[in-house]
Amino acid sequence: MYKKIILFSLISWMGFGPLLSQVDTVSGVINDYAHVSDLDVVTSLMTVDDATPFSSDDRVLLIQMRGAAIFTTNNSSYGGVNGLNGAGSYMFARVCNVNTGTNEISLQESIDPSFASTGLDSAGIQLIRIPFYTGDVFVNGTLTADPWDGQKGGVLVFEANGKVILDADLNVDGLGFRGGELTADGGGCVPFLSSGQER
Repeated sequence: MYKKIILFSLISWMGFGPLLSQVDTVSGVINDYAHVSDLDVVTSLMTVDDATPFSSDDRVLLIQMRGAAIFTTNNSSYGGVNGLNGAGSYMFARVCNVNTGTNEISLQESIDPSFASTGLDSAGIQLIRIPFYTGDVFVNGTLTADPWDGQKGGVLVFEANGKVILDADLNVDGLGFRGGELTADGGGCVPFLSSGQER
């Protein structure tokens, strides 16, 4: 049975997993990330910031990182989630074609229309290349992710066909959402963040 691992900052679950020929030891950052700037759910075609790390038949994770609405009234309810709007939606897929000239990638699977229901600018959708290890995996150094920069990163995901042996940590602590920015107003501090500062 395949072992499938996805790790977010503060969130972890079992997930799904480019074919690597018998890689036994892993550490550091093992994923490649691409920000999705355009997405056609009918043709499963997307435009990314850099398509060069991806190849046909790669295993990938398409995930919406943002989009949730929060309460912004200046009271004790501020920051509470008012609606997810697709935030956290994800799917595992395989790459069909890659055009590095236009940075376009198509998937073999159909894309759920709910992706980017709030618009791509606010959705923070990224495509992540997933390593697939055919044998046992020995983690001999901290396994981590690129930090979330507002467009991509913040996720660790891989798939193994054999045993996953941990001799080091899987650590994405502090690599997810960046939090809000403090707003100063003259000589005093504003106790609540302005709308749009959630990152």
